[in-house]
Amino acid sequence: MSWSVTVIGKPEKVAEELDKYSDTLTGQSKTEYDEAKPALQQLVRLNFGGENLVKLIASGHANFTDGKKTYGTCGVTMETFYAKLAL
Repeated sequence: MSWSVTVIGKPEKVAEELDKYSDTLTGQSKTEYDEAKPALQQLVRLNFGGENLVKLIASGHANFTDGKKTYGTCGVTMETFYAKLAL
């Protein structure tokens, strides 16, 4: 199964959005994502203060044989922007 998420915004809002994204997943994809989510949120929250914004792109994939994980991968790209977001 696999999952993929991209979020841009103030760090705390991005961390909150990662919780909301979990609610959109089901089955094994949700299980895999929920394992990675605390680490993603912790990384995002390291970027705080001022007007900085964070762009997080993360995805994961795993294979299972007879219910046992035989392969797993997670990729993460995060950028910090020192800018003001205009909506």
